[in-house]
Amino acid sequence: MLTALARGLARFKGPIVAIAGVGAVLSGFVGWYTTYKAIAASPTAQSSPTQSADAINPLSILVLPFTNQTGDASKGYIADALTSSISADLSRIRDAFVVPTATAFTYKEKNLTVAQIGKDAGVRFVLQGGVVASGDKLRISAQLADTQSGQQLWNEVFEGETTNLFELQDLVTARIGNSIGNEMVIVAARESEKRKSSPKVADLKLRQRGLALKPLSEDTFNQRESLLHAIIKQEPDNAAALAQLANLLAVYASNFLDEKSPRYPYIYTEAKSLALKAKTIDPQLPNIYSALAFITSNIDKDNAEMLRYLEIVLKLAPKNPGSYNDLAMWYFYDAQPKVAIELLEKAISLYPTAPHSSITGNMARCFRMLGDNTAAIAWGKRFIDTNPTYGFGYANLAMAHANLGQMDKARQYADEYKRLVKANPNNGYSLEKLDGSESPAYFKYYNEHYLPEWRKAGLPE
Repeated sequence: MLTALARGLARFKGPIVAIAGVGAVLSGFVGWYTTYKAIAASPTAQSSPTQSADAINPLSILVLPFTNQTGDASKGYIADALTSSISADLSRIRDAFVVPTATAFTYKEKNLTVAQIGKDAGVRFVLQGGVVASGDKLRISAQLADTQSGQQLWNEVFEGETTNLFELQDLVTARIGNSIGNEMVIVAARESEKRKSSPKVADLKLRQRGLALKPLSEDTFNQRESLLHAIIKQEPDNAAALAQLANLLAVYASNFLDEKSPRYPYIYTEAKSLALKAKTIDPQLPNIYSALAFITSNIDKDNAEMLRYLEIVLKLAPKNPGSYNDLAMWYFYDAQPKVAIELLEKAISLYPTAPHSSITGNMARCFRMLGDNTAAIAWGKRFIDTNPTYGFGYANLAMAHANLGQMDKARQYADEYKRLVKANPNNGYSLEKLDGSESPAYFKYYNEHYLPEWRKAGLPE
């Protein structure tokens, strides 16, 4: 079996962006989006109220006690529990400083603006929210504000039932963490770019993580690689930077280099060396095992070992939607679409509002493998709505429409696919070729369904 990351990355040529869960680094399966993961000056010491704005940790946040708006004082524990849970979960944002819950609760009765709280507590961001109830129904609202500009950066409403309170709390906590981590880092990375002279390691880290949100192209790869090398030059034992560079190199090789390229084995060799060095320093970094998953599949051709690495990533980053996405694609290429869909559904539940998510495209592929072309089209349209220049989505739609006999639609999407591939050969989804390492089930699917569907849709070989 040629598994998810190996085959997926080899076939899904084009811009790669990922939504990484907060503080965890994704393997970077093509189309999946890594978030900005920013660096702050000190993850352990609280900024003092007398610090200047420049001295405040750029990823510092205070979670104001959520307000109990249920009209029932006995339900106040729900709001308090959310406050504590969210504060604890935000520690997933690498190098962020989260004001301890005990300190945050001292602001419960204070009538202060977010700007005043920012100055008083020495934080850059404030998260606030409330809980409303109607019978067994709960509605939880949350807003993230920038204490320096006063601007609201993000807001969302979550709904659930009191009968599943703990499950609801865990889900809301994960979704908030996965969402606001992006927003915090976007602001921090933009401000870092304004500091042009003598950038410190913290600035280099912010800028690299800011670039990680953008589509992975030759240009963004070169910029990120340069920044990570600069960080490692100043901090040779920076495990996070070593792991990030290992993963970046592995993703790049899988997407932009042909296996016959002289650079192909050398980049993977460097990636493996970096990952193993990071592992000796901090073996709890998910990015290490994501990189090793790529390397194991592409170089060692050991798919069972790749699965083991992907399972380690999931264990280390269970709230990271990308952990489920990558594992889902392993099962897809083992011709187990139902298992893959379950994992993709979990990924969506953790971050349903993720921008440009490739999960929808992967859902389309899984449903097409199941023979549910109507569902495949629905998911495929969601994918191209947020990824309009990504050829993979149009190929999927062309095949699904052709399966339903809707040849006009199939030709429309096939023509768009051809146009995109011609405009940018690295942004295509070439015809998958078997190499003899596939599982028997996938080999059967490919020959009986995939290849005939590709040809029926009029896609180029």
